[in-house]
Amino acid sequence: MVQARPAGTVHPGPSTKSWDLVAAAQGGDRQAFGQLYARYAPEVTRFVLVRTGDRLLAEDLTSETFVRALRRIDSVTDQGRDVGAWLIVIARNLIIDHRKSVRFQREHPTGDLPETGTDPGDRVGPEQAVIQRDIATRVARCVAQLPPAQQQCLWWRLWRGLSTAQTAAVMGRSETAVRALRHRAVRTLAQLLAPEVA
Repeated sequence: MVQARPAGTVHPGPSTKSWDLVAAAQGGDRQAFGQLYARYAPEVTRFVLVRTGDRLLAEDLTSETFVRALRRIDSVTDQGRDVGAWLIVIARNLIIDHRKSVRFQREHPTGDLPETGTDPGDRVGPEQAVIQRDIATRVARCVAQLPPAQQQCLWWRLWRGLSTAQTAAVMGRSETAVRALRHRAVRTLAQLLAPEVA
């Protein structure tokens, strides 16, 4: 159910000033925040995409930017800059957090690795490629057996490289709950993979 606008608030439209939309959103007007999203999401996505080169990651971080903006909407004030500048700062901080994550440093999906290196010993031969695909298939089959919450936790923490805090925000859970989910998921996955490896 859409919340009714208090009397005297802004009726968002294409010509409404951005800070008026912020003020309306601070008053509980969901449509005003939706207008801010429509106005600035493409700009934020472009900003993230240029810096990450990953369309899916850019879309994820854009969504997270607006989740954080909504959480902080009551604390922001007009300081003479465009609202877009505030959103870009949030997006930039999310990119920094993503790059700092240990998982991001270590993550090298097989699809992103070159098949040949400068050293002939670095080449991935056909046998190694088949083995890597087989392992990936086995892991995917075992992950599919996990409860949905554990699958989602592994996706965000391991494959997307989000921190515990970021994963908690995306999943709408506490950091403690995310740690517990990840621990149970990894333990169960190890048990499921044991026969596969054997």
